[in-house]
Amino acid sequence: GEEPLAAPAGLGELKANPKPLPAPPDDGPVRKVGYGLGLMIEEYRGRRLTHHGGNIDGFSSQVLTSQSDGIGIAVLTNLGASPLRDALPYVILDLIDNHTA
Repeated sequence: GEEPLAAPAGLGELKANPKPLPAPPDDGPVRKVGYGLGLMIEEYRGRRLTHHGGNIDGFSSQVLTSQSDGIGIAVLTNLGASPLRDALPYVILDLIDNHTA
């Protein structure tokens, strides 16, 4: 019975009508779709993902959601500019696929 922190329509706008991004020559299993209102939008192995990460002195973070799976993954590290924040969500998604297959 509690009110949501953000209206579903507003959350949908974050993921809609992305600004297209130039694709790198070989993106592997990740295809960049664009940039929404503060969120990167990608497709990874058939999933539509949204994420936003950040780095500051001594810390790195990444928050990723897969709406089709109904999951979110948050990676918080105590290392500045750590590549772990970018790689770990994809490893977790692959583990989920292997577990449910």
